Amino acid sequence: MASIGQELKRERELRSISLKEIADQTKINIRFLRALEEDRFDMMPEKFFTRGIIRSYAKYLGLDEQNILNTYLEDLRAQANGQEEKKEKIGELPRKKNFPFIIALIFVLLVASAIILYFVIQKEEISPPKESQTPQTQVPKEAALSPPVAQDEPEKKTR
Repeated sequence: MASIGQELKRERELRSISLKEIADQTKINIRFLRALEEDRFDMMPEKFFTRGIIRSYAKYLGLDEQNILNTYLEDLRAQANGQEEKKEKIGELPRKKNFPFIIALIFVLLVASAIILYFVIQKEEISPPKESQTPQTQVPKEAALSPPVAQDEPEKKTR
């Protein structure tokens, strides 16, 4: 089955009508008419305007506008369904590729955790036990035996 663009081009050539003539009469840019005949819908304006272009083109050629437009809409639906199937297939591939990566990452994290835990335990076994935190000051024996001298009071002089 011929595409909509091929069908319109064939009808135009059967009637010996140039694209320039259609562009002048319908006020549609000639590059859009070429894109339509080549089925290059990516070069066409938004879908709403594309429908208007198809309708005007078919009307100028004397074709059933609604029939041509329905064919175009069916082609769009078929393309949309094909793209959805393609997206589903593409969407499955990364999950399969990521699974081994995730397993490897978990394994590396577990090994790293085990190594860190091993060194922490070894450090606790080697380090000496900590003594109490209160510092002990050593007082000379002589100072401990003599009574404390009050330094705030001035000495009394004897005359």
